[in-house]
Amino acid sequence: MINSGAVRKYVLYAIGEIALVVIGILIALQINNWNEANKLLAKEIKVYQEIHSELGETLEDVIDDKGDWEDIFNATVKIRDMMVQNNFQEDSLMRYISKTFDLEQSNPKTSAFESLKSLGLDILSNDTLRQKITTLYQLTIPLLVKSDAAVEAAKIREKIYPLWEPYLQVNRREIQTLLELNELAYNRGKYLVFKNSKSILKDEALLLTLQNSLNWRFRVIRQHEWVVNRIESVMSDIEAELKRLS
Repeated sequence: MINSGAVRKYVLYAIGEIALVVIGILIALQINNWNEANKLLAKEIKVYQEIHSELGETLEDVIDDKGDWEDIFNATVKIRDMMVQNNFQEDSLMRYISKTFDLEQSNPKTSAFESLKSLGLDILSNDTLRQKITTLYQLTIPLLVKSDAAVEAAKIREKIYPLWEPYLQVNRREIQTLLELNELAYNRGKYLVFKNSKSILKDEALLLTLQNSLNWRFRVIRQHEWVVNRIESVMSDIEAELKRLS
């Protein structure tokens, strides 16, 4: 009976049906895997795009802050040179003094990186680029706020305030004018006038503090330059990776 043609045809038919089912399952699994891979790829591309955009905004902020630090540095140089050369120029000196009161502090954006961490860093398939991005966000960019140079620059700024006090006084009439114009917060140099101004040139403590501030502010500027270069490098790598993934 087993050797009969009918049974043989039935067995072959059954094997064929099983094979078709297995093939169908394998194809379905393959399609599912392909769909999941596409979803992961789309997420990866989106993460890269968000990080690239965020780094672009941070880069602009860091470049602006670097320019402000350079302005503060240059103003301090002008004051120091006037003191060393015994060359007093009251009008320009007041403008430079007002600048030494400034302090720039970067506030980098990190929402895209925090989103990446919540998704899982492994969503980025490029191990090297993933490490660069992580290092940039966790070690490089925080230097702008947490480095010794940034901390000391802030401390010295506070030391400069009391050193200027013996030489400055308030111009009450100018304050009244500024209040009427609602510009007091934006015209600090206008409501200050000198007293005992010539004595500034002989103040050794002030000169020493200004020179120390130059040392630390110069380091802060160099750190900003380094961070700018690192951000630009990572952004370039992200652009190359997006091109490859696309």
